[in-house]
Amino acid sequence: MTEPESAVDCTEWDSAQHQLDRDWYSIDESGGSTVADAHNPFTDYVEHDNKLEANLIGQQQQQAKKVTARQMQYSRDNELWVSNRLKQSGIVQAAGAEEDDDDMDKNRVHLLSAGANWGAICQCICSAYFHQAARVKSLGEYNDLRTGMPCHLHPTSALYGMGYTPDYIVYHELVFTSKEYMQCVTAVDPKWLAEMGPMFFSLREAGASRKKHADLHQAKMESEFQLAQEEEAARAAAERLRAQSRSASRSQIVTPGGANSIPRFKTRRRRTSL
Repeated sequence: MTEPESAVDCTEWDSAQHQLDRDWYSIDESGGSTVADAHNPFTDYVEHDNKLEANLIGQQQQQAKKVTARQMQYSRDNELWVSNRLKQSGIVQAAGAEEDDDDMDKNRVHLLSAGANWGAICQCICSAYFHQAARVKSLGEYNDLRTGMPCHLHPTSALYGMGYTPDYIVYHELVFTSKEYMQCVTAVDPKWLAEMGPMFFSLREAGASRKKHADLHQAKMESEFQLAQEEEAARAAAERLRAQSRSASRSQIVTPGGANSIPRFKTRRRRTSL
C-alpha cells in the first residue's frame, strides 16, 4: 500500500495496516492460507533473517570443506552429516557468533550488559510474544486478550506459586491436559503491549468519559461567561451614547460682554408652568 498524503487518508491507512497485521496473526496453519498470502508486518526483519541464513549456509559449506576426508568417509549421507553433526559440534554457532562480532565491530556497536535491569529483558520478550498475551482473572487463572479463552499457569512456570499474580503476562505456548496451561510465561507492562502491538491493543485512561464531560462543561461555562461580558460591554456603550445625546440636547445662549472679554455661555433653562 502507498502511504497517504492527507490526515484523513493517514487515519484510513493506519486502520487498514492494523487490519492486515491482525490478519497476519490470525492465519490458520491447518487451512489453505499460507504465510505468503498475507501481509507480514515484519517484512524487513524476515528479509534480514533470510540473508543471515544464506550467509550461514555458505559458511557451513566452507566449514564442511575443511573437514577431513576420513570423517566424510564414515558418513553415509554427507548432506545429512553436515546439517546435523556440524550444528552439534558448535562450529555453526561459533561462525555465527564471529559474524555478529564482526558486524558489531564494523558498525562500532558497544556491548553493554543489562545487569539487574530485568525490565529491558521483559520488554524484549514482549516485543516477540505480544500477540500471545493474557490478563489475570483470578488466582492463577488468566484470559487470553485476543480470544478470551481461559488459561492457567503451568506448575512448572516461573510465576507459579510466587504468592502474587501479575496483571498481564505473555506466554510461549499452550499445553492442553485437563486445562489450558501456559508455559514459559513472563510478566509484562500493559503499556508495552500497546506499544508493540497497536493492531490489537490500545490504552484507555481511567475516568476518560468523566474527564471529557468535565472539559465540555468547562468550555460551556467559559463561552457563557464570555458572552455575558460582551453583553455587559454593549449595555455600557449604549448607556454612554444615551448620556451624550441627553447632554447635547440642552440649548445654550450667549450673554453680552466687553470687546476683549471672553464670551460666557449660559445654559437656558426651560420654564415649567404650575
